[in-house]
Amino acid sequence: MGKYHKGDKFIIEIQEVINSENGTLYRSNFKTLVFDDYGLDSLHQAITPAEDGLVDKAEVAEAYNKGLQDAWELARKIVLDVSKGGIPERNMRSMFGEKWTVSDILKNYTPQEVLAKLEAYEKEQNEIKVGDVVSNDGLKSVVVRVVEDKIYTVTSIGTTPSYAFDDIKKLKKTGKHIDIQNILQQIGGGENVI
Repeated sequence: MGKYHKGDKFIIEIQEVINSENGTLYRSNFKTLVFDDYGLDSLHQAITPAEDGLVDKAEVAEAYNKGLQDAWELARKIVLDVSKGGIPERNMRSMFGEKWTVSDILKNYTPQEVLAKLEAYEKEQNEIKVGDVVSNDGLKSVVVRVVEDKIYTVTSIGTTPSYAFDDIKKLKKTGKHIDIQNILQQIGGGENVI
């Protein structure tokens, strides 16, 4: 007994359209419409969802496996220590509350909600803000102003490098943050000068 069954569906790709006096003919790799296991193995097997017509079974399997991999990566970020790729405790508290537990997250949130919180966290981590200490080829400075596509900084020796949009990509956050905004407000007489 073969490995395929009555009702199995396959996708045949039309490789050539031939218009002739007798009508239109369509050519594929095959010279016949009777297949053995070897012939069917060379085709993409399809599945039929309720309304969408034929879908390539290999594409469904690939999408499913990608979804599993994404879910596993999401779980790792929640469960593992920071040294192994997990998210720091303080960030987990800000996302899920002071007394969060992995059990609570799994019980109270959908994967989509957890993913949205993690994506917002990662975006926040990468976004350069006033007060962030940044490094450009070892030159460290604190960000004092962010305007559209330009970042203004001050170094520890008082120089004031600024970075245009193309140069911003070179800046690396050091993880340190200084409350420079409060100092700048004091200089401006209590007004927000940023």
